Amino acid sequence: FRLHQRDDNASSLWFEQRAAQMRGKRVVDISDDYYAYIADVQGKPDATMYLEKSIGFATIKRMHRWGWPLRVVLLVRDPRDILLSVKSFNKKRNVQGFGADRLGETDLVRSYLNFFLTVRQMLKNNGIEFVEARYENLLNDPEQALAAVARGLDLDASPSSIDQMVEAYGAQDENVRNHRTKSSGGALLRWKTEMMPGQIQELSAYNDSFETLGYKAC
Repeated sequence: FRLHQRDDNASSLWFEQRAAQMRGKRVVDISDDYYAYIADVQGKPDATMYLEKSIGFATIKRMHRWGWPLRVVLLVRDPRDILLSVKSFNKKRNVQGFGADRLGETDLVRSYLNFFLTVRQMLKNNGIEFVEARYENLLNDPEQALAAVARGLDLDASPSSIDQMVEAYGAQDENVRNHRTKSSGGALLRWKTEMMPGQIQELSAYNDSFETLGYKAC
């Protein structure tokens, strides 16, 4: 089972070269070896912790059952704002990605809601340690938001550590912040002003789910 998110040539080759010796090994052993390899490629051979993004909740459940010491950050964003960003991305690139080729606007928002709520419940049901981080809080005040994440996961929350986290986050998210602010004048939750009344009316059917997720109803 491939736990890596990268599927570039180097990663694929690594697995191909080790296919025979991996038969019969635990998945945790395989991923331990793989992440050690990635750490070496990144010039950090002494790394003792690994960070992965966008792991599906089914994979998280499997990893937890295999004894992997998981601590999860669930990055939550208002699904209505996700829809606006998806539409903007697709329009600029003349594509129908992120499910837009199969689902209408209302179903897309419903799928985003279901993802967040399902992952949250799964983490609770399986006793997996996690914290939630709000997308808008990270954009508006990354220092405070990342400090809360560090404290919630019992990580180093010293000023120097938080400064490094903020620096790393800012470098990785610069293009996202630029994309988000160009069309909305800096608004972080912009669906109220950018969505048409008809769209808001349709999405009001999911008001209970929005509030369960922690966002205001339509």
